[in-house]
Amino acid sequence: MDPEARLRARMMEIKLDFIRGVPQRLDAMDAAFDTLNRAPEGEIDTEALSDLQRIVHTIAGTAGTFELTELTEIAAEMESVCKQVGGGTEITSGHRQELDRLREKLIEASQGLGQGLDQGLDQGLDL
Repeated sequence: MDPEARLRARMMEIKLDFIRGVPQRLDAMDAAFDTLNRAPEGEIDTEALSDLQRIVHTIAGTAGTFELTELTEIAAEMESVCKQVGGGTEITSGHRQELDRLREKLIEASQGLGQGLDQGLDQGLDL
């Protein structure tokens, strides 16, 4: 196998690893979101907010690397809301609703990502 083909194969393996890991990242996102929502109205759990922002930042960046545009855009928008909240002194019900809406969109967008991946890898398809 020539070096370019090896590189493409390795990138496909990395993409597969990312896609297979999306459910765990979404579980971690949900846990951070739930912790953030348990804070009293107006208060910010800065650790949960930081965790949520880090998780969606990672999803946005890695999904962008692999041209998973919908995931990238939703996660980046969610990260932007986290930054808005982090720049203030409180989390409003509007922030909570927007984060929840984006969380649902991100979960929905991730559905079916893994379908046919192993077959595609075996056949050398560009995932």
